Amino acid sequence: MKHQLPAINNPDIFEDMISDLFNILDSTNSYKRFGKNGHKQKGIDIFSSEKDVAIQCKRKIFQEKM
Repeated sequence: MKHQLPAINNPDIFEDMISDLFNILDSTNSYKRFGKNGHKQKGIDIFSSEKDVAIQCKRKIFQEKM
């Protein structure tokens, strides 16, 4: 079963939430938002230099197949 969470329409809040989530999952504080809005980020929204991980945040709406 797939679950659809309510949309977070503020990209700053969403990226902060994803950073927090990955910091908890990997037991670190190294995941940080990358760059600033309007700057060239090459698709990177969150980066951890400690884990050498880049994350791109996208909004995806799942629809259940019947």
